[in-house]
Amino acid sequence: MTEGWRDLAQVAGGVLVLGLLLRGLARRRRRTRRPDLAAFLRRCEAQGTPPDVATQVFHALQEWRSDEGARFAVRADDRLERVYGIGADEIDATVALLARRLGRRAEPGRKRPALATAADLAHAVASCLPDPAARPEEVDA
Repeated sequence: MTEGWRDLAQVAGGVLVLGLLLRGLARRRRRTRRPDLAAFLRRCEAQGTPPDVATQVFHALQEWRSDEGARFAVRADDRLERVYGIGADEIDATVALLARRLGRRAEPGRKRPALATAADLAHAVASCLPDPAARPEEVDA
């Protein structure tokens, strides 16, 4: 009888692993199919981020993560480090790059709250001052 239970446990474990694997694949497929700019904008606007800045940050993040023509579905609550590989030591450079693309200037050495999500990044870029000498770049949509 013990051998029967062991076999049953192995089958159940295999089914569980297969189910988790399929769930992960389905989640990844959904993310690359439905980029939702409107949801991103709603979340960013709730934080006081102007829609033009949020839109450009959305498209930049999407550009950085898209594979072979499939558009990555950027979400406002995406964790910068886990989803985009943007570590704490790269935040300032990322904010400065995006600010430059939008004709803004990131102040070097400026203390900013910890940025954890894509919406936080958009808000940080929006807090950069407009730079009259800069010419905004268009981010491919």
